[in-house]
Amino acid sequence: MMRTIMDSIPDFVCFRDREGRWLAANSFALRFFGLGTTTYQGKTAEELTSFVTCNLDVFMNCTQSDKEVWATGKMMRIEQELRLPNGHPVFLDTVKVPVYKEDGQPKELIVIGRDVTMHKQAERLLKESEQRYRSLVEYNADAVFTHDLAGRFMSMNKATEGMTGYFEEELLYHTPFRMILPEDRVRAQAHFERAKEGKAQNYDVTIVHKSGRHVHVNVANIPIIVDEEVVGVYGIAKDITERSMAEKRVAYMAYHDELTGLINRRFYKQKLQEALCEAEVNESRMAILFMDMDRFKNVNDSMGHAFGDELLRMIADRLRFCLEEHHVLARLGGDEFTLLCRDVQDEQEVSEIANRIAMVLDDPFKLNGFEFHMTASMGISMYPRDGQDSETLMRHADIAMYHAKSQGVSYQYYRPGMNRKSHDSWLLERELRKGLEREEFTVYYQPQMNIATGKIIGAEALIRWIHPEKGFISPGEFIPLAEEIGLIVPLGNWVLDKACKQNKLWQEAGLPPIKVGVNLSFRQFVQQDLARTVADTLQSTGLDSSYLDLEITESMTMEVERAMEVLAQLRSLGVSISMDDFGTGYSSLTHLTKFPIDKLKIDQSFIRNITDGANDAAIAATIVTMAKNLKLRAIAEGVETDDQLQFLQQCGCDEIQGYWLSPPVPAEKFEQILASNSCV
Repeated sequence: MMRTIMDSIPDFVCFRDREGRWLAANSFALRFFGLGTTTYQGKTAEELTSFVTCNLDVFMNCTQSDKEVWATGKMMRIEQELRLPNGHPVFLDTVKVPVYKEDGQPKELIVIGRDVTMHKQAERLLKESEQRYRSLVEYNADAVFTHDLAGRFMSMNKATEGMTGYFEEELLYHTPFRMILPEDRVRAQAHFERAKEGKAQNYDVTIVHKSGRHVHVNVANIPIIVDEEVVGVYGIAKDITERSMAEKRVAYMAYHDELTGLINRRFYKQKLQEALCEAEVNESRMAILFMDMDRFKNVNDSMGHAFGDELLRMIADRLRFCLEEHHVLARLGGDEFTLLCRDVQDEQEVSEIANRIAMVLDDPFKLNGFEFHMTASMGISMYPRDGQDSETLMRHADIAMYHAKSQGVSYQYYRPGMNRKSHDSWLLERELRKGLEREEFTVYYQPQMNIATGKIIGAEALIRWIHPEKGFISPGEFIPLAEEIGLIVPLGNWVLDKACKQNKLWQEAGLPPIKVGVNLSFRQFVQQDLARTVADTLQSTGLDSSYLDLEITESMTMEVERAMEVLAQLRSLGVSISMDDFGTGYSSLTHLTKFPIDKLKIDQSFIRNITDGANDAAIAATIVTMAKNLKLRAIAEGVETDDQLQFLQQCGCDEIQGYWLSPPVPAEKFEQILASNSCV
C-alpha cells in the first residue's frame, strides 16, 4: 500500500539515513535521477554516481543540505537552480523532513522534491511581460488608464496627470466626466457604455485642464475581458489640441472669407438654400441684397491692394454691426457683398435695411491719414416674387445691382425686363467675340522653380488679349465675361492647344523638358467630352501626357462624385493635376484625399502677407504641411520678395512662381529663360 501511494505521487520521494544512504525511493525519483530499481538501496550519493545516467549535478546537490537538517532536527524547505548536463536550468522545490525514533533522535530523512522549472519560467515570462507593460504604460506619451465598470479611474500613468493637470490621488476612484465639457458628456458616456458591452470605441472630446484651459483629446476605450466577461475598460487618450485647431482653421477657411471673417460664397449658398426651405414651409418672404462698392477699383489702383484689403475689412465691420442677428452677411469676392434677410414683411422693411446700410457707409473711412467716402450699389430680389430658387434670386439681385449702378441710386428692386449689362459690358462682349475670331489672343508663360534645386521645372500658360486699339486688356475684365457668355470653353481649348504645341517645340529644340500648366475653367470641367478634348490635343500636338499639368479650382470639386469621375478620366490619360488657388474656396479634406491630385497651389493672397501677417503665415505653413501629409507637392503663387522665398524654404514648400522669379512672359522670352535657367 505504501509503495502504491509513493509511486502515485507526481514528485520524487526518497528516504535517506544519517550516513546519506538511500533506503527507498518512488518510481518518479528513480526516473528523475536515472537509477535502476535494484542498484540504489544502501548506497550513498557518492557511491551512486557511477550508476547515474543523467541529472548528475542535480543528484549530487540534493544531499548538500542534509547535514543542516540532521544538526537542527527541523524540517527544511529549499529551492535550488541547477544545471543539467545539456546546460538547461532546472529549478527544484525540495522539502526535507526528519523521522524520529522513540528516543527522540532522528533516524531517517524523507526528501520530497518537485520540479518547478516550468513554473519558474512562467513566473519569469510573466514578470518580463509585466515589466514591458509597465514600461509601455509609464513611458507612453499618451495618457493610459483603467476604469472599473462604474467608470471610475483605477490606475493611470504620469501622462494622464500631465494631460489633465490633476495628481493621481485626485483622480483615483472618480469618473472623468467631471472634466469633460458638458456638451460632450452624453456622447462620451454612450461610448463608455458600448465599451462595457465589449465593443472598442474611439471618439474625440474636449476636457478642461485643472488650469482651466481646454484640451482636445482622442480617446480609445477598450474593454478588459477576463473569462469572456468585461471587468473594466482601458482608456488611451491622445492630445490632439494642435491638430484639432489646425483642422478647425482649415474648416474655417473652407467656409469663411479670410480677409473679412464673413462667410464665403459657398457657405452663403448653403445658408440661402436652408432659408428657402424654411420660407417655403412657413410661407414667409425673404430678400436678397447684392452689394457692390462703387469706385473701389480706383482705391486699389491708386493706394495698392494692401490698402484696399484693409478698407474692405472696415466696410465688413460696419455692415456686420449695423445688421440684425438673423441676417446673413457674406463676402462673395472682391468688393461684392450679399445679405440674406429672412422673414421680411414687405419692400418697406427691406428698404429700411438698405437705407441703414447706405447710412453706415456714408461716414468717411479714415485709414493711414486718408479719408474715403464709400457708397454701395445694391440690387434686391424678393422671394417668392422674383424667384423660387437660389440661382434665380442671386441672378436677379445681381441684375438689379447693375441697374442701380447705371442709374446712380443706392438700391434698386428687381423688375422684369431689366437689362443686366451696361453699354460698356455689351461692347466688351461684342469685341470679345470678334477678338476670338481675329486671333487677337496670345499665351504668356510664367516660370515655376524648384526651391531646392533652383531649376525651372515648369510654366503656367496664361491667356492675354492684345486689342488692336486698346492694347492689353486685363484678364480680370474679359475672363469673367467669357465665363458668363460661354466663350470660356473655346478660349480654354485654344490655350490648351497652343501651350501643348509650344511645349513640344521647346523639346524638339533641345531645351530641358518641363511641364506646362493649363487652367481649366468651370465650364470646361463640366463638359462631357473634356477628357476626349485633352486626349485629342495631346495626339495632334505630339506632346507626351507627362508634360501636361491641368489646373483646377476648389469650386470645381463641390459636386464630389462628378469631380472624381472627371479627374479619374483625366488621370487615366497620364496628365498631372494641380489644385489652383488652394485655400480660397471650399474643400472637404475627406474628399481631397480621394481626388487624384498631384499638387496644391497656395493662393497668392496668402503669400502676400506671410512675412508680416501671422494669420497668412500660419495658413501658408498649414497648407504646405497638409500637402506633405497627403503626399502632394506644394507650390506658392505670387512670390515677390526674398523674405517670402526664405519663409517658404523654411516651411518646406516645394516650388514657387511669381514676380521674384519672373512675370508672365511671351514664349520667346520664356525660351531664353529656360535655355539659361535664370530668372529675369
